[in-house]
Amino acid sequence: MQVVRVALDRVARRFPGGPRGNRHLTALLGALLLVGILAEFGTLFLGLQRTLPWHIALGVALIPLVLLKLASTGWRMLRYYTRDPTYRAEGPPRPFLRGIAPVVVGSTLALLGSGVGLVVAGPHAHFFRGVHGASFAIFLLVVGAHAIAHLSKVRRLALADRVQGHALRRAAAGFALVMGGAVAVAAAQSAGPWVAAMQHGFGG
Repeated sequence: MQVVRVALDRVARRFPGGPRGNRHLTALLGALLLVGILAEFGTLFLGLQRTLPWHIALGVALIPLVLLKLASTGWRMLRYYTRDPTYRAEGPPRPFLRGIAPVVVGSTLALLGSGVGLVVAGPHAHFFRGVHGASFAIFLLVVGAHAIAHLSKVRRLALADRVQGHALRRAAAGFALVMGGAVAVAAAQSAGPWVAAMQHGFGG
């Protein structure tokens, strides 16, 4: 355990800010993801026959932000359970949120992974279609609960970061946005088979 803690301390020195900085980064990423998820729901509300390329592009664009948020929350968990005193002082997550965390992570990865699988494999990839539908239902429940529980924290912390290292954290979030935009353009250009299938009456 001591060896792990020393290694983590070395990494932490490269990313200043400690638990306060981590909270701000997680809140900023949460705010960006909330906007993206609501926009993605908007494409469903308007109908995929009209918005499918946007639905695909937005979904893929969220992947870098999700990965960075998993890294920030995973870092907090790792530091807490390796008994770093500054993170221990923050206390553990609320029991309910701690309980649903694996389901939040699993459903999010399944939803995004199956979405990518559908883009790559095309409209007749029944396995990915099944996973995408099931994971979406679970995602809607647990991520909705997760977002509501953290909404006040996100509003308070997302844009109020003045802790040491704030420029680096904002640059990381900006890089994730740029990467998301780049892969979104590529994914939207791959939507042709899906658009054609839906125009011919294939359920999307």
